Amino acid sequence: MIFFYYHNISMSCAKANAPINIKKNQIVPCDKNCELIYDFGNSSCSVINRGEYLDIYCADGNNKLNYSGIGELTVTGVRLYNKGLNSYDGVRSSAEMIIQCNAGEGNFFICIPIKSSSAKSASKNWFNKIMPNAPTQKNQNTSINVYNFTLNDVIPKGSFFYYEGTFPWSCNDSDKMIIFDKEVSVNMGNEDMITLRRICDNHNISTKGSKTNLVYSKKGTQHGSGGNSGRGGTAGLTCVPITDENGNPIDSSSTKKSSKNKKKDWSFSFPDSPIFKTIMIALAIILPLFGLIAGVGIFVKKLQNKSKKSSGKKSSKE
Repeated sequence: MIFFYYHNISMSCAKANAPINIKKNQIVPCDKNCELIYDFGNSSCSVINRGEYLDIYCADGNNKLNYSGIGELTVTGVRLYNKGLNSYDGVRSSAEMIIQCNAGEGNFFICIPIKSSSAKSASKNWFNKIMPNAPTQKNQNTSINVYNFTLNDVIPKGSFFYYEGTFPWSCNDSDKMIIFDKEVSVNMGNEDMITLRRICDNHNISTKGSKTNLVYSKKGTQHGSGGNSGRGGTAGLTCVPITDENGNPIDSSSTKKSSKNKKKDWSFSFPDSPIFKTIMIALAIILPLFGLIAGVGIFVKKLQNKSKKSSGKKSSKE
C-alpha cells in the first residue's frame, strides 16, 4: 500500500541548529568575527501578517551593513515575533525581531530581544509607527505611512553573541548570526506589545539546546550606527575640510602658520567685532552733536561779545 506523508516543508530542516538557549557560563570572549558596522537610511514601510509573526519591509533606504569576516550584507527580511525564539538561561524575551540578510553563500541574522516598557526610547517610537496600523488578519498586507523611519532605532547599543547556525526556515549550513544580550533588549510600548500578542499567534519553534561554539562580544555595538564594534576598532569619523572666509581650502601648513601668528594678526579681525561696530556708530552720532554744540556755544559767545561792545560805545557817547 502506498501512502503520502505531508509536512510543513518551510519549517522542516534536520540541519537547523537555531534558535538556541544561551548559557553565559559556557561562552568565551570574541577574538574574531565580532565587528558590526551599520548605518541604515530612512525607509518606507509595509507589513504582512504571517500568522506567527509580522513580516516587515523596512529596508529600502541607503543602507550600510558589514560584518567582519563576511563583508557587505543586504537586508532581505525583518520578522517580528510576539515571543522570543532564542532563550537566555532558559528564559525567552517578551518578543524578538530577526533581521535576515544576504551574506553571499548563506544568510546572516541579527537577533534582537524586545521587552515591554513605557520608557521613552527610539525603539519605542519605531514600533509605535507600526503596531497601531499593523494588519490584524493572517496574510493581510498593509502599507504604513512613516517619516524618519530607520532600522538604526531598533539596533541595541551593547553586547552580542556570535554563532554559526541556521534557522528552520533558512536551512543553510553557511548561515551565521549575532544574538544581542537580553540585558540590552530594546523597548516596545506596553500597548503595542498587547497589540502584537493579539494579532499574532504564538510560534512553535523550539530551541536546539545550549551550544558551546558561542563567542561573546562585550563591547558589541556600543558605538552606535556608523562605526566599528567588537574588539575596539576605530569609530567612524566625519571629516570637515577647513576653509577661509571665501570658502577656499586651507592646507595644514598655512593653518599651523596662522596659529603661530595668532597674536600678530588679531587686529585684523577686530573691526568685525560687534562691540567695535557699536562704538563706531555711537561715535558717529555723538561727535557731530558735540561739534554742533561747540559751534553754537562759539556763536553765542560772539553775539554776547558784540553786544557788550555796542553797550560800551553807547555809554562813552553819553
